[in-house]
Amino acid sequence: MTPENKKSDKVQWKKAAIAITKDGAISPTHFGDADQLLFAEVCQGKLRILETRPNPVKKVDEERHGSQEKLNQAAGMMKKVDIVATGKLSGNFRKMRTEKNKWPFITKMDPEPFLNWLKDSLSELEDWFSNPDNTVYRTEEKDK
Repeated sequence: MTPENKKSDKVQWKKAAIAITKDGAISPTHFGDADQLLFAEVCQGKLRILETRPNPVKKVDEERHGSQEKLNQAAGMMKKVDIVATGKLSGNFRKMRTEKNKWPFITKMDPEPFLNWLKDSLSELEDWFSNPDNTVYRTEEKDK
């Protein structure tokens, strides 16, 4: 096996930002309107909870939905995030996927079951997101 095609032994962690309510449930709102954000890291079969903090994007006073100021605030916060999850589709999710290579998820799962599913499904999700036609992953069918 040549060095060019040898698989890396380094574990590939992905940082996730999950939009949640004050009670810790998945937020039914757009990501930027969620009360809090839960940050975690996942790799195949492993999970690390990092922190939960108030959503700084929610505090941006916007004259209309999707204001440039709010988008700029969100973009800055998301630079080191690979996975974004919330309960309501955002028009910006497809753009996040195609322009920033983020993995956007729409889910009704609460954070703990979602993260456990995510850590156990990373290989399949890598394949799914490798298809350029796949932009936003919905877990609703898995919630039942």
